[in-house]
Amino acid sequence: MYVVLFLLYVILSSAVTLWLFVWAIRRGQFKDQQRARYLPLVKEEQHGGPVPMAHFSGSPAVGLFGLILATLLAVAVVMFYSFVRGD
Repeated sequence: MYVVLFLLYVILSSAVTLWLFVWAIRRGQFKDQQRARYLPLVKEEQHGGPVPMAHFSGSPAVGLFGLILATLLAVAVVMFYSFVRGD
């Protein structure tokens, strides 16, 4: 039974990873690869000072937090079951 839970965990985590990758591609997260390599070389004066950090608000932050909690819960369930079962 431990193998079934492990396979389920691997399949679910792979599906979530693939879904997040497709989401990032659709949102254009990887469009401008050429600009990213030169960002450390740009002086701060051109931006008018340090660039402020982005703030998470609303559903993206809640969704990310929920995903992290679900992953940790899945790991805990698999570990607990493996200790109780003794395989």
